[in-house]
Amino acid sequence: MRDNISDYDPFPDSFELLTSEQEEAKQRFRKNRLPYIDSVTLTLHGMPGTSEFGVLSIQDKKVTVEREAEWILDPSYKPPSYITTRQTLGACHSGLWAPTYESDLFIMDGQSWRVRLTFSNGAPPFESRGQNSSPPTFQRLVKLFGFTAD
Repeated sequence: MRDNISDYDPFPDSFELLTSEQEEAKQRFRKNRLPYIDSVTLTLHGMPGTSEFGVLSIQDKKVTVEREAEWILDPSYKPPSYITTRQTLGACHSGLWAPTYESDLFIMDGQSWRVRLTFSNGAPPFESRGQNSSPPTFQRLVKLFGFTAD
């Protein structure tokens, strides 16, 4: 079992070609923040009127997930393992996500979302949100919660 996964990238080709500044930001995130993520909050709002909310917590190498939705959640869902969670969070490259994503298109039945990461080392929380647009690796994060965000 790997304890130090901050330098492990299970999906090395999962992101577009990075500039040197982006690569440096990715490495800083992996070193200074990724190992210290202690909670991930995800909120999804679909149009018309559907929503899902989840909090994934990591404590003592144990992952717990609290989920709420306006419809029946999949009863077979099980929280991911500690290693799967850490690997997926690393593969999401969330340290490169912009604060805001918005589509230039006019869409009446789209989706909005919000992600907040908190850290046990005292680093400031990381937040990103979007309206009908998301980073390329967003679906990986959504799947940790057992949600779908198409």
